[in-house]
Amino acid sequence: MLPEVSREVATTMFRKALLTRRFEEECIKLGRAEIPGHYHLAYSQEVTAAVINEAARPTDWMGATHRNHHVMLARGLDPKLLMAECLGKSTGSNHGYAGSFHINAPGLNVVPTSAMVAGMIPVATGAALASKAKGTDDVAFPFFGDGSVGEGAFYESLEVATVHQLGVVYICENNGFLDPDMPGWRTGHTGGSRVPLAFDIPVSIVDGMDSGVLYRAASRAIDRARKGGGPSFIEVRTYPSQAGHMDTVELPEGFTNLEPAVGLRPYDAGVSWYSLHDPVSRFAQELVIGEVLSAEEVLGIDKEIMVEIAEATKFARESPLPRPEEALERMYAPF
Repeated sequence: MLPEVSREVATTMFRKALLTRRFEEECIKLGRAEIPGHYHLAYSQEVTAAVINEAARPTDWMGATHRNHHVMLARGLDPKLLMAECLGKSTGSNHGYAGSFHINAPGLNVVPTSAMVAGMIPVATGAALASKAKGTDDVAFPFFGDGSVGEGAFYESLEVATVHQLGVVYICENNGFLDPDMPGWRTGHTGGSRVPLAFDIPVSIVDGMDSGVLYRAASRAIDRARKGGGPSFIEVRTYPSQAGHMDTVELPEGFTNLEPAVGLRPYDAGVSWYSLHDPVSRFAQELVIGEVLSAEEVLGIDKEIMVEIAEATKFARESPLPRPEEALERMYAPF
């Protein structure tokens, strides 16, 4: 079901989700041959950040984990700067210092990314504490996976947020990557949605395929936070991605083809993930069924994005690596 928003906002949500999808697919094409270090893709989680960002304000704060590209692109980071950073180039958003793991988006109100499981949650909670101290109603959105709910930093953040009634909306993207053979082994259940209840924090469990339900849940939590009602917790259940956990080199069902999703042709035999479990394909399908966009308009947006991604890759490839003598620069904030 589509969010109850204007055509312009719905199109923006879809475009940002599709931009992330094509960016992640480009990372797969580049692989470890060009991306130094590990990379974790937000395949199947693109819609979550795109929808929540449109429900939020530019002055709100967002935080991400090592699986962070969708948050950065939804927030408005230029794909050229993101790709250059992933390739470790000096023109990247963090001058090649961060790589895919620790990307930050200066000026876009994104707290520094942490590759440590749950490491960013207390930082984002601190951003909410700062907002309260300043007398603003800005909200913080920590994005994290289901593996984070077993970490002490998560529990401690909930305690601080509850005691101080902070404006935090905790976004748990339950992608099932904690342990495929033992789901929820740390908490006794998948996603950790019972944990916030111990702190009297309201919980919403939503299907990551349903952009409308996600938007309404986020809007309720944001309204509660801005009015001083304290933190909320949203568990977004996404289907395990065919891209796997990390360092993806191939996709079992190939790259995304939106023609079947918008009704121009049937899905190929053996293609089940895209037809049943892909939130981006579902979003495209609902836009056409709801007569928000035509099939041709959806494919036109896709074509524009493919050009944008190609330009980002060209920019990154042609950019220089950081010079060795720059290694100690930007180590500290200016006085």
